[in-house]
Amino acid sequence: MTSALTEWFGNKNPQLLKAGGTLAVIISKRNEMKRLSLFLAILLFGCSQKENELESIEIMSYYYNYDENTKLFVDLDEYSKIYTNGDVEIIKRVKPFEPKYIYLKSKIDTKIILDIGETNKSLNDEYYESKIDTNRLDVYDGPVIRVKLKYKNDKVISFTYEQTDKYENDLKYSLFLKTQKAISDNYNKKYYEIIDSINIKKSQKEFEIFAFRKDTLSLPMPPKPIDPSEQIKFPPPNK
Repeated sequence: MTSALTEWFGNKNPQLLKAGGTLAVIISKRNEMKRLSLFLAILLFGCSQKENELESIEIMSYYYNYDENTKLFVDLDEYSKIYTNGDVEIIKRVKPFEPKYIYLKSKIDTKIILDIGETNKSLNDEYYESKIDTNRLDVYDGPVIRVKLKYKNDKVISFTYEQTDKYENDLKYSLFLKTQKAISDNYNKKYYEIIDSINIKKSQKEFEIFAFRKDTLSLPMPPKPIDPSEQIKFPPPNK
């Protein structure tokens, strides 16, 4: 820029040449600031996008029961922690209603996970809240199924659904049902490996505490068993 000004004005007016050089420096600095601002904008946008990415999915099916001291506890049926690379860590009950479990690791298609992450970016718990029809009485004896989505920006979405036609025919739950099916298919085909239980048990216990707090605020709990001394006793029939 300075050489161009020298060629245009020559050396006849050094003050004008000096002013032109100053202007060139100012323009150059402004261009640098614009480039820096653009770089920072791209960097911040990239960071915000990354923070809005899904970190993990947890799905747990369970019942509520009372122990011998009539204390309410979570009776686990199955727990899965799903990572965005497709890895799934699982705790699975070996036989129905028996407290014996196996600890597994398998892998599912990452497309399902990416679809869940993208679909739920702008949603919250309320989207999945099911309206109760007070004009009908439904009896459900299956497990509670609770889902927890955790994003890298600490956003959490959590809700429950049931193994009934009502939920299976509702498209908003289809991706989660598909995820459960993929995990179940892997187990049935023996596409898994046995893993150490320490980490997965820790994750499950943390999720159990989280679920219990949520459930006691939103779900009906089973009634306490009646103490034998308080049961109504009928006289034996006359012989």
